[in-house]
Parts: sequence; structure tokens; C-alpha cells
Amino acid sequence: MFLVEVAARLAAVIDRPGDTVARLGGDEFAILLPHTSVAGARHAAASIMAALEAPMTLSGHIVDVRASIGIAVFPEHGREPATLLRHADVAMYEAKRANAGVVVFDQRYGQESSDRLSLMGDLRKAVDRDELTLVYQPKVSLRDTSARHVEALVRWRHPTRGMVAPIEFIPFAEQTGYIRSITMWVLSRAIAQCAAWRAEGLPMHVSINISARDVMDAQLPDRVVSLLESHGCAARWISFEITESALLDDPGHAVENLDRLHALGCQIAI
Repeated sequence: MFLVEVAARLAAVIDRPGDTVARLGGDEFAILLPHTSVAGARHAAASIMAALEAPMTLSGHIVDVRASIGIAVFPEHGREPATLLRHADVAMYEAKRANAGVVVFDQRYGQESSDRLSLMGDLRKAVDRDELTLVYQPKVSLRDTSARHVEALVRWRHPTRGMVAPIEFIPFAEQTGYIRSITMWVLSRAIAQCAAWRAEGLPMHVSINISARDVMDAQLPDRVVSLLESHGCAARWISFEITESALLDDPGHAVENLDRLHALGCQIAI
């Protein structure tokens, strides 16, 4: 329902003959505006932002939506369709990073994009080289002080760059699908640590974040079962946290997997 409403609002704004609105996947849309200048694209982006900022009512709930828009224009920012789309994508992520709403592509963003691609190449080796680490953030319950809760957060100690913030590598890991390898590493370490704490007599519960790609992975529940059994960890000691956006692409499949995890005894938080 959410994506249908977004598409309807985009189509209402982008209504010139020849203009095109297409969904790329997830909550990402591409808009083609033939014979449009940077100024014209900025004007269209402002209209889109205004259309999406109006509250939506979905299943009786009011939802506020924020958009990040990247702009690339022919021929200033590229002459090939693939180049323009890539540069618009780079500008969009710069808009997200800077919380700027709308950003026009600049060559310096392209250099930063190359740096990120290099970082992603290193990330593919990070698991094998044991460069990832987990930190545990305490979660305090005001109702039940007998139980102790922590959230497992992954960090990356790059051999030359030092500590790399999650915001710098998690989004790109999700885009490429490598997030699944990272998630399996996190699951293994966090479940093992929870079991170790319990063996020492500490009543710990551990929360683990899972991404949209993880939620869609049909093998995830079976892998969780295997890890729980191998480490001697009870399912009720583990919670999985997901964002609402993780349910957008394929709600039926996502809910099926979450139901399977919940049936094991794991807690689910959205």
C-alpha cells in the first residue's frame, strides 16, 4: 500500500508527455525527464518532495515520508544511460548522507563513490581476515531488573583505515548482497557470546539487527536453528530487530520468515 501511494503521488507530479516514472526496486524510483535542465530537474524534485511530505494514511495509521533525491543531467553528468543512472544514484546517496533532500551530481561525489567501491572490495575480505568485531550496547528495562539485555553492533577495524563507521559500509553491503555474509558472522558471534554469558550465570538477552535481504532469505530460520543448537543457546534469549522498510519488498515472504523465527522462541522487534 505504501509503495502504491508513493507511485500515485509521483505520477501525479510527473505528468508531462514523455516523462517516465519507474520503480527500480525496494523503495527506490527512477524518473526520466527528457529535455530538462538542472533547473527544471530541481523544480520537479521540489514538487516531488512537497507531494511526498503530505501525510499518508495507511491501514488507519498516519505515516510521514521523507525522500532523498539525486539528479544527473545529460550531457553535463554523462552521455550514456548507465552513466547517468549511476551518477544520479551517487547523488541520491550523498543526499541521504548529508540529509539534504535534493542533491545534483558533482564530480567529487564520483571520486567518493570510487573510494567506497574500494572500501567494498576490502569489506569482502573482512570476514575471512577476522577484521570485524562486535560491541554490545546495554538496553535497560525499567520493569524487569532481573534480566539483562544488550544489542549486538558490528564494527570494522580496517588494517589501514582504522575503525570504519557502520554507516560507511552497511548500506553498500546491503546493496551488493554481501550483508548476508556479515549477518551470518554476527549471528554466530552474538549467539556464542550469549551462550557463554549464560554458562557463567549471567541472565543475558542479546538483540541482533537483520536487514531487508536477511529477512527475505528463506534459509535464515534454518541457519539460526543450527547456530542455536551448536552453541547451546536458547531461542528465547535472542531477539531480532528489523526496520519497517525490510517488510516493503515482499511482505508475505518476510512475515513467513519472521513467523518461523518467532515459532522457534526468538523475540521479534520492528
